[in-house]
Amino acid sequence: LHHWGPSGPGGGHHWPTLLNPSGVGDRNGLLLWFVVDDFEEAWKRARELGTAIEEAPNTDNGTGLPAFVIQDLDGYHVAINRGSC
Repeated sequence: LHHWGPSGPGGGHHWPTLLNPSGVGDRNGLLLWFVVDDFEEAWKRARELGTAIEEAPNTDNGTGLPAFVIQDLDGYHVAINRGSC
């Protein structure tokens, strides 16, 4: 669970699943991260499966490692990070 609003160093990353819908009150948003050993294979599989891609591979501003973001079937964003360099 994560507080509503931007995340990352300096608060510069805006996740749609962390936008505070009206009337929600003090609840939290949801962010999911998975760390994978074979980042290139995970990226390849996401594209092959027709997954909704929200962010192509880039450098994660929190870890400094490659990451991409997909959208699951419920509309939540899921970040996939490389496990190590």
